[in-house]
Amino acid sequence: RGWTCDAFPKSCAQVNALDGAGMPEFKEGEVLICGVNLRERPTGQSPSLGTYTAIVRILDRTEGKHAPWYQVQWADKTGWVSGDYVLFPEHEPHLSQIAMQLSVELDQ
Repeated sequence: RGWTCDAFPKSCAQVNALDGAGMPEFKEGEVLICGVNLRERPTGQSPSLGTYTAIVRILDRTEGKHAPWYQVQWADKTGWVSGDYVLFPEHEPHLSQIAMQLSVELDQ
C-alpha cells in the first residue's frame, strides 16, 4: 500500500521503514520536494507560486536564517524552496523508493 504526503517520513528511521516499489532515475542536481510551497523569492513571507510534490532540479542556493534556500525548476515553474523541505537522494538511503511510491500514489 502506498503512502500520502500527510504521512511523509520525518526521519531516516521512518524512511528506512518504508517499502520501496521501484527505482526512478535522479539526474545530477535533482532533489525531491513533497507538498512544498514554491516561493517567488527565498523567504517564507514571499508569495507562493503553488504547492508542489515533484522531483525538481536545483538551479541556485542562498543562505537563509535557519536553512539554505534552493531555487528549483520543475516543468515550466521556477521558484525557491526552503532547505528544510528538500530531500537529497545521496542523504536518504531509500529516497529513490520513496519517490517511486509517491509517484504511484499520485497517479491513483
